[in-house]
Amino acid sequence: RFTANEIPIALITDGQLKTRYFNTIVDPIYDSSGNVTGQLATTIEVTEQVLSRKKIEESEAVLRRTKEQLELSINTGRIGIWHWSVPNDKLTWSGEQYDIYGIAPENFAGNQAAFQSFILPEDMERLNADPQFFTRQNTDLEYSFRIRRADGEIRWISARSRMFYNADGVLEYMVGTNVDITEQKKVEENLRYTATLTQNIADAIIGTDLDYKVTIWNKGAEELYGYKTEEVVGKRTDTFMSTRFPNNDRPNDWQTALHTVGFWRGEVVQKRKDGTDVYILSSVAPVKNERGETVA
Repeated sequence: RFTANEIPIALITDGQLKTRYFNTIVDPIYDSSGNVTGQLATTIEVTEQVLSRKKIEESEAVLRRTKEQLELSINTGRIGIWHWSVPNDKLTWSGEQYDIYGIAPENFAGNQAAFQSFILPEDMERLNADPQFFTRQNTDLEYSFRIRRADGEIRWISARSRMFYNADGVLEYMVGTNVDITEQKKVEENLRYTATLTQNIADAIIGTDLDYKVTIWNKGAEELYGYKTEEVVGKRTDTFMSTRFPNNDRPNDWQTALHTVGFWRGEVVQKRKDGTDVYILSSVAPVKNERGETVA
């Protein structure tokens, strides 16, 4: 017996050349003496079965690639994924989620109470202040909170979640992600601190870009020169404020000092908004980025 499965054959169907698939079985025909006198071939078309199987294989391949890409993005971006089955209060975490919270899988109870025990009480109170926040249908929730990891370290978490309901409108399960944004929060806090310090310090602080356009003009500068911040931001300093060097300093000396010693300090005479002169002990220093390039 000879068998061949899924043989592709090009046939003209409905005026178009299409590939069809066939399974073929060939059996010998014997006479009374046992000699082969012929063959019996049976052919069955299996085109639909083959095409259906190919579609399933293609879908599985896409799912595998998607899973690999998702795992890569999770591992690279430190994204924790969780799934909460509401009826039985079963909470499932990904490996990255355990890493973010600093706990081993065998030490996690796997329920909502165990998860909430990580959240700082004041943040849990804030999240619970809106009783309908976690029960809104067809809404992707975005929120942030602080956790105390298993090792005691405080971390900031950015969370997103989605709820899924059954036909009766009862919450069945939730899925979501957690991202550790502690470093981002530290940067934001430092920026707020710097901005507050700059605005409230008594001395005049002025920042410009490389074209000498004003980017920072604090309250001290407003009081000293008489210009409000909105009047000068974005303007070149030489368009509204003249500068003289009373100690025989040449105008370019300060630029030379910036390149050689990294700062310049000296006396200048500048004009206020009302046209009067003001004598200033000025300090100028460049602002550099992480590559050491002067950016302001």
